[in-house]
Amino acid sequence: MNSCISINSRILGKLFKRYKLTTRGKQEIAKTAQIRSTTWTGLSRIARKIEFKESITNKNK
Repeated sequence: MNSCISINSRILGKLFKRYKLTTRGKQEIAKTAQIRSTTWTGLSRIARKIEFKESITNKNK
């Protein structure tokens, strides 16, 4: 995962600490942040969605 020095890297660090995500989820959020300029609310919405999907798959196992 490439990291760039910007405001987005700080936001990503806060998101990764706040939400319990797998490495795949973290990579998906980082890719989204690099592709388009997103705000804190946009990234947190994506993180919540991914966290919810991962929790459902963990319950099914």
